[in-house]
Amino acid sequence: MTTTMAREIDALCGDLANHLVQHPGESGGFAYIHEVPISSNLREASLKSLLVQGAMAFLVGHEVGHLAAGHKPLFLKKTSVAGAMAENRKVTDVAVDQFVATAATDYCDEGGHSLRFNAHEVDADVQGVAFAAAHWLAIQSEVSTSAHLPDSADLIRAACANPSRLLLLASTGMAVSFSLMGFKQWGNDWNSQPTHPLTAVRCVVGLGVLDNLLDDNVPQGSPLELGPDCLEGLSLVHSRLGSILLDAARSDGQYSEFARKLEDTLENDRLNLMFHGTGVAQAVQKSSEVASYLADLSAEFNACAQQRALALRVPLASLVPWSVSHRHGNAQG
Repeated sequence: MTTTMAREIDALCGDLANHLVQHPGESGGFAYIHEVPISSNLREASLKSLLVQGAMAFLVGHEVGHLAAGHKPLFLKKTSVAGAMAENRKVTDVAVDQFVATAATDYCDEGGHSLRFNAHEVDADVQGVAFAAAHWLAIQSEVSTSAHLPDSADLIRAACANPSRLLLLASTGMAVSFSLMGFKQWGNDWNSQPTHPLTAVRCVVGLGVLDNLLDDNVPQGSPLELGPDCLEGLSLVHSRLGSILLDAARSDGQYSEFARKLEDTLENDRLNLMFHGTGVAQAVQKSSEVASYLADLSAEFNACAQQRALALRVPLASLVPWSVSHRHGNAQG
């Protein structure tokens, strides 16, 4: 976690909260926030705080997932290179032309694609989602049993009163985290990235797992098909990011190729363009190919079980299994 990333999380969550509070007609599943009897300022500050919690719960959970699941032996060769990359990372703002750009992770232990690294990053995402879900369920339990809470807790109490609301809140915060990892446009090399799968793939898989953990009424269907609450959260973040990009371009007159496409697209079609620009649309449309890719990652992950065994920091049974069939309780990674 860098100072820059913390500022980006704060800025994007602040923008989301401000938009939802100032535009009641566009609140969708967040409409309940306007029914909570608190001041507008407290409503916005509380919502921003909760969104920041959602973003941080996943980011911290991902890193804890690496440690808890015993990934360390698999990443020893990567550590020195990753450290060098972090030291040379450029400081950027949320509204950057490179929002949809070539990924900066052009490295791995052998200088090319590493199925092993990709597999363990997906596992860390899954464990991170589990930690984030546990965070929200713990809060839900606390607010439902606490008789005396300050006014500032009224919004989270309202969110926890309905499973759909809680899932929307958690998925929106998580979508913020994924968006700040940077998106790379979908191409023929989508399944052969050096160390981390495309953010679009991680986003769809992670939100699918969150849906499974927080929603007891998950519909039967494709395991990569996002439920309505997760899709709404992801759409909200994409929509605001598109607006931020356009506002920045209009302000300084410097349009990236993607920002120009947004400007030239009808307003009602911009969300669809954003989803295609980030690759999320392709990840969903090509779900069978993504499922096959995940099966390859699962096989690689299983093949490394012995190397992880001595580095596990929690009982193996407490970790969340993952695979393309996880939602239906079949094959596990």
